[in-house]
Amino acid sequence: MKRTALLIAAHLLASPIAAPADAHDWYDRECCHAQDCQPIPTAAIRWSAYGYIVTLTPQIHRQVKRSDGWLVRFPDVRRSLDGRWHACVRNGALVCLYAPPAGG
Repeated sequence: MKRTALLIAAHLLASPIAAPADAHDWYDRECCHAQDCQPIPTAAIRWSAYGYIVTLTPQIHRQVKRSDGWLVRFPDVRRSLDGRWHACVRNGALVCLYAPPAGG
C-alpha cells in the first residue's frame, strides 16, 4: 500500500498539472510581452496618499536601463496571483504593477 501511494505521489509531482504555473500564465496580455514582467522586491515600493511609488534600477529589473521611479495610482494596480510584487517595464516605462493582497 505504501509503495502504491509513493508511486501515485511521484506521478502527480511529475505531471504538468501539479507543476507551479509560470508567472507569464497570469500576467495580462496588455502588460506583458516576452520578458517585460518580473517579480520585484517589496523594498522597491513605497506607499503614498495617491498610490504606490515604484523605484526600479537595472539591478532590480532586467528591462530598466537606469534608475527611475513611477507613481502608480491605486485603481491602476493589478492583483498579483503569487503573493509577490511584479513590475512590467517596456521601452523604459512602467506598464503594469501587480501587488500582493493588501499591498504586501
